[in-house]
Amino acid sequence: MVDRWFGHLIDALAAGGWLHDTVVIVTSDHGHSLQERRYIGKRGYPSEPEVIDTPLLVRLPHARRAGHICGDWVQHHDIAATILDAAGASPPDPVDGQSFWTALPDAPPASAITWSLPGDPP
Repeated sequence: MVDRWFGHLIDALAAGGWLHDTVVIVTSDHGHSLQERRYIGKRGYPSEPEVIDTPLLVRLPHARRAGHICGDWVQHHDIAATILDAAGASPPDPVDGQSFWTALPDAPPASAITWSLPGDPP
């Protein structure tokens, strides 16, 4: 189901002419344990790999580095810092996360990415 809807998102970006200069970031949270290792509910620390290893997919403009796997440790609060870094923007207040934008091989400079909202004039 997720694959199908992700495909619809990519198709819609392509149909609108935005895919070539759009950074797409997809992730999830760890959800609830459902009797894995005899535990039910949210887990605290220390935790197990099936709880802390959540997917993080980053699609760069022009599909640069498609299929590349990075073993860097990234946390969810790093995503906001990365989006700001990629956009060349500074947050109005400090953020807890650290950008991983420069750790992405062949990541285009912020000036190569167009940032707009649907309905904005071209």
